[in-house]
Amino acid sequence: EDWETAHYQPAALYNSKIAPLLSVAVRGVLWYQGESDYQYPEYYKSALQALVKDWNRVFRPVNKKGLAFLFVQLAPYYYGHKSFTRLAEFNEMLVSVRHALTCPTALLPVYDLPLDFAGAPEDWRHPIHPTTKLPIGQRLEQMALGLLYQRKAPHSAPECTDIEIVGNKMLLSFDPIGEGLRLSGSGDRLRGFSICGSDRVFVEAQARILYGVRVMVWHDQIKDPQAVTYAFADMNHEANLISRDHLPVVPFRSDRFASRYCPPTEWTHCESLQVWCCPDQDDVAKTGWLPRWRVERGQGDLVVEPANKAEGDGSFFLRYGTDAHMEVGLEPLLQYASLFPPLDLSDYAAVSLSLFNTDQHMKAVRLAVAAGADKEALLVLPDRFVVIPALRWQHFTFSIKSLPGRSQTYRLVLVFEDKKKKGELYIDKINLVRFEQSMDPARQ
Repeated sequence: EDWETAHYQPAALYNSKIAPLLSVAVRGVLWYQGESDYQYPEYYKSALQALVKDWNRVFRPVNKKGLAFLFVQLAPYYYGHKSFTRLAEFNEMLVSVRHALTCPTALLPVYDLPLDFAGAPEDWRHPIHPTTKLPIGQRLEQMALGLLYQRKAPHSAPECTDIEIVGNKMLLSFDPIGEGLRLSGSGDRLRGFSICGSDRVFVEAQARILYGVRVMVWHDQIKDPQAVTYAFADMNHEANLISRDHLPVVPFRSDRFASRYCPPTEWTHCESLQVWCCPDQDDVAKTGWLPRWRVERGQGDLVVEPANKAEGDGSFFLRYGTDAHMEVGLEPLLQYASLFPPLDLSDYAAVSLSLFNTDQHMKAVRLAVAAGADKEALLVLPDRFVVIPALRWQHFTFSIKSLPGRSQTYRLVLVFEDKKKKGELYIDKINLVRFEQSMDPARQ
């Protein structure tokens, strides 16, 4: 075989890189995970365990318990496949390998690190390899001190170790947490958790850290929670639970029963105008920061306002001018490939939102949807609500029970009517309202 093929074979790699180190005294290995085998987690699981066993034979471990391995999980990325959990399942496999090994092990997720690639040479840089490497090395050093040198440092990233169900709440415990749990970044909303009820459909959940040591997770419409996930998605970079040692909590799902997982819906929280995503399935190299929302008709300036909000860390403040029909439209961009369009709304009965009419003009709000066979044609739903001139948050709910083709929803447009042709308002707390778990006839 020519060198271009042969040098990737296990025997060639072993003979050229490992065999010359026979009997070298080694305390541990930092394993920075590559992505080439992400589609074959079961094969990789056996191969990785075989490699660890073999390296304990080749090297002379300093530790009595064997050669230590500190694994780094794969960074968030969209690989162009049809499932948004393929990478999550591979990272889940690394967790199982860690717990199956008898030698000292540690695990480091990296979904919380910056995903920017600015300044990298165009001829070699690729988004699957984020340029942020220094924090990874620093965290591995920190874990090695705790795992191998008995220093006061964490020996691995926190993992979920216990789940207690109290009423409609799930109480989660983690270990090791050192001095406790906290949120990364500057916000106050805990992101990344989903739960399911008896229907086994996972939906985004609310979550809160309790006294820095446990996490409470719930969904107002799920009365009998069955299972929970955290950051269980390929593009899980908006999850934000970490320890005070700056180690992100390991992504997980609490069981593997047949379930339907839903992609993250961070766009509903009206807290950011940019999303890190891949817009084109056929060109994953275009991955980067792109607009999360756009003004669909009329003109408008949209900013995030942290001071006046109905929930979470902020709301959208829209200053607008209408089109010739005295309308302005606001639309989340749902078509990006890494958001796995179309949006499946078959488990939802309604879309709700909150508005704050700051200029006190009387307005009206409607919802237009493109669903089914036609990806662009907008259908204006029959509900039309008046936004009264009052300085308080007003709440509106649009029924989608009779919307044809809602399992394939491509566009959702908030349409505001204003006869004064220009104005201002705040938008927040967009909710996808589920059917009650007792099957609604309209859902059939």
